[in-house]
Amino acid sequence: HMKDKGGQPEEVLLTDIPLQLDIILYGIVVLCIIYL
Repeated sequence: HMKDKGGQPEEVLLTDIPLQLDIILYGIVVLCIIYL
């Protein structure tokens, strides 16, 4: 039984707050690199 984080990537993204913060920070860094 491996259904906790394997089946639905969307559910993992919606419920994983640290992962959301990492994605947001990564996006900010990428935008800074592009525009600076």
